[in-house]
Amino acid sequence: MKRLVITQEEKKLILEKYHPKGLIYENKILKQLFGKVYDDIFRNFSDDVIRGFDDIFIKAFNQKNMMEQGGKLFLKSINPKTPPIPMDTIEEILLNVSKGRLKPEQVLKYLPDQLADGTKFRDVMQKLMASKGGQKTGQQIVQNVGRVLDSFKKKFVVKGCTNMNCPQLRTIVSDFQNKLPNSNLKFDPKQVKIVDGPYNLSGRETMVVEMPNGQRIIWNSSTGSNVKTTGKEKGTWSVIPGFGEDGWFIKTDPLIGLTRGGNKYLTDMANYLFKNGANSLGGHIDHAKIFK
Repeated sequence: MKRLVITQEEKKLILEKYHPKGLIYENKILKQLFGKVYDDIFRNFSDDVIRGFDDIFIKAFNQKNMMEQGGKLFLKSINPKTPPIPMDTIEEILLNVSKGRLKPEQVLKYLPDQLADGTKFRDVMQKLMASKGGQKTGQQIVQNVGRVLDSFKKKFVVKGCTNMNCPQLRTIVSDFQNKLPNSNLKFDPKQVKIVDGPYNLSGRETMVVEMPNGQRIIWNSSTGSNVKTTGKEKGTWSVIPGFGEDGWFIKTDPLIGLTRGGNKYLTDMANYLFKNGANSLGGHIDHAKIFK
């Protein structure tokens, strides 16, 4: 088990980054804990609330409160009978609350009342999660998100195709493969632009990107729920030609194989996205637009 220690000097340096007028700063602790989804989580909170999150996680980030096991980070409760909560779970809670999918009172029961060192946690998190920076209510946000996602999927629905019945599937896959970038083309993230998204569709990060050859392709990440049968761990990326009328992500073994060595360009891009995330590409449309 690795030691997780932040020195007083490091804390001081982080705290000195607070701007007196409350401008958003580079939150080292928050970015370290939440990584790729940092922007998605904290985009919808005010600067003061972000500062509050940083305060509580600076207090939490020490050897007594945190433990690492099986490559994952856990937050420990003062109650020895309460199992440590994975930081992945806290990440998911904050992401869903920030986007209005869940209300704070629906998830508070999963958070420890106090951390192992006695720091109050649940009450602090409740106040912070309830204090969004925007003017719209959670319900309004959910409605707006739903409309945008429905519109997005409708653009790429294949008529007459469902998960259980897609007569034209072979043609769809063949046409899709014929339009892909040549495998001899070297992948350069700066040359790939996100033109729609990323969005969260059924737990999958999904976006449309424009490739160097001008073709626009739908990329989506895996939830990892079927890793035992598909080998796709959480966060791995694949390409799809569209959606079935029943919402099916049109994904077959040949399509999955394109990003597993079948097409060098797509494979290199999938590996890059897994390590660096969608927002590291050459340019993108800010998906915060869906809240406007």
